[in-house]
Amino acid sequence: MIGLILTLAHTDVDTLSARFRSNTPVRPIGACFILVAAGLTFAWMSMWAAHISAGRPTPATPEAFRLVAVLDLTIMAPALASGGILWWRRHPWGYVIAAVAGLQGSLYLLVLTVNSAVSIVRGTVAAPGELPVWGALALATSVATAILLGNIQGRWLNE
Repeated sequence: MIGLILTLAHTDVDTLSARFRSNTPVRPIGACFILVAAGLTFAWMSMWAAHISAGRPTPATPEAFRLVAVLDLTIMAPALASGGILWWRRHPWGYVIAAVAGLQGSLYLLVLTVNSAVSIVRGTVAAPGELPVWGALALATSVATAILLGNIQGRWLNE
């Protein structure tokens, strides 16, 4: 985290944001990231509420569940939401934060999707479990991130 902060502190966001095509669909991508952040938040909060109020078991041990939920609610969801909002507004930092959050979110949600599928195959969770939630969020984030990164023009590495 410290390395990321130090790297971003020395990033020329104006130059990076100028590398994106002028017709990049910032609003749909920004809206997607905001909705994924909201979906991620809703998923964790509803699972936690069902555990507390209805006694439903958590998808993992309560300790592991709390750790993952806290990390998502304090890192992933805010990064996606802030990246989406700044990207929507074409703020120079939005280009950087949305790209980083999109890549991180895509990979992370893919891991949750695979873990959900493995849990179903092993029989520890009844199908479909959380697979539809994580799969849909992973697909939306991955598509939006691919479109975002596909709109970078010119050479930008090693310059």
